[in-house]
Amino acid sequence: MSIALSDLVGQLRATVPPASDQPATAQYQNAVKEAVLDYGRRAGVRLLTTIAVASGTATYALPDDFVRVAQFPDFKQLARDGVIISGAGIIPTAGFTARERYAVRNKQLTIAPTPTYTIDRPLWYVAGFPLGTDDAYANLTDDDTAVLLHKAAELILMQIADGVARQGWSYSVGDESVNKTTLAQMIRDQAKSERELYDVALAGAVSGGAAIGARATYTASEFGSFSA
Repeated sequence: MSIALSDLVGQLRATVPPASDQPATAQYQNAVKEAVLDYGRRAGVRLLTTIAVASGTATYALPDDFVRVAQFPDFKQLARDGVIISGAGIIPTAGFTARERYAVRNKQLTIAPTPTYTIDRPLWYVAGFPLGTDDAYANLTDDDTAVLLHKAAELILMQIADGVARQGWSYSVGDESVNKTTLAQMIRDQAKSERELYDVALAGAVSGGAAIGARATYTASEFGSFSA
């Protein structure tokens, strides 16, 4: 299943509508992108890939959806009775005394010391949801979307609150009183509620359940106008 970025932005705008054309479309897009990244880091799926290790090569590209290593068995763990049978032949492990380490940076895996053997090695990793060249997220489900939109709502509400706070002023005319500082705090409280809903729904998603929180819909009149 694939979900377009524009569709997620539309759902977010329907939940937290703009006032006086603010937040801008780019801000909604950024909130969705940050929410998807956070969801992928915290609730990504565990996948298996193969690292084609070649003698003399230390660094290898990781999949586009890579978030973090779940398990990368040590080279010697692949051995049976002191040897590894690979497509390149039989590799004795007795001569490998150095402790192997690896590091990940910019979606590249670096093995140290540099391998002196050639073998396909399994790598279990946590996969997120990268944005494709078609501006869509592959493999996001409706359940995923229902959870991560809480995070997106929190982020966009905080942007609105910050914009309102920058206009912080208050006045009173007779019985009428307007206080934008108080309004900003009210919006921050709404953002906190979205974060709490996100955490609860996320806990269910991580444990394998479908814990979809109730969604609130905010009206533009709750926010007033602001400049971000």
